[in-house]
Amino acid sequence: LAAAGLVFSLRRPGVWFVLAQAAVYSAAIILFVVVGRYRLAIVPLILPTAGFALAEMVICVRDLNFAKGLGILIPAVAVCLPVNYQRLTPFARERRNPTGFEITQNGSLTVHDDSNYPTPFGVRLQGNSLALKFLLLDEIPPGATRSRVLVRLRVGHAGTLKVCLNNHTQRLPLTPSGATWLKVSFPTAAVSEGLNSISLRAEDALVARIYADDAYNFKRSIYSPDGRTGRSDRLDRDTYRRCPSLHMGAHELKVRLELTTPQPPPSSRLSP
Repeated sequence: LAAAGLVFSLRRPGVWFVLAQAAVYSAAIILFVVVGRYRLAIVPLILPTAGFALAEMVICVRDLNFAKGLGILIPAVAVCLPVNYQRLTPFARERRNPTGFEITQNGSLTVHDDSNYPTPFGVRLQGNSLALKFLLLDEIPPGATRSRVLVRLRVGHAGTLKVCLNNHTQRLPLTPSGATWLKVSFPTAAVSEGLNSISLRAEDALVARIYADDAYNFKRSIYSPDGRTGRSDRLDRDTYRRCPSLHMGAHELKVRLELTTPQPPPSSRLSP
């Protein structure tokens, strides 16, 4: 509406001043990945032209001037559609209420609390820094033949990544690479019912970025008690249902736990 109203109000005094403010502020925030509270400041600047468009629409309906009304409505729709063209419902459900586990046809069970949505967020591992993640599994599927830790990361400088699943440790030499899923195998005995602790520590000269999602609960976030250690706590799925719209601006590490079983485990028996 603001874009359509701007076209019809360019000759009015003061409009170019408002437009210049909106343009400068927009250019500043487009350069960076920022949270919604910074983008929201653009709204007061464009409300006057949006209100002008609405007022003109009311006049068009009153005067039965449908040609001018369509001249406002069509540009507004033309701007609105490409901005909001997404699978909005599945997108919101995936980000705010992930299933907690995924079962594939080959019997692979992946326990996670992040979405499959590719985000630009992440946690930097460098030197001896540590990232810690917890995943809860109430029941281990019977007959599990393999367990793996899956980490979504990007490596900037070569080095060694120390991956620990509970009391089991693997050290992996990594070379610079783009965003990829690192899959680290562990004995099935490494997985335990209840709390599973997964830690990632950068050794040697390794510089890596662990990807993360937005966290929609203040207890599901990365925090650093000492300025170096990134910690991430996993709660149950009901946390999302209780506060699906709560957003604290924190992140959830894309670290997952995968189990392979001879037969697909019944999802009704699993509570991640």
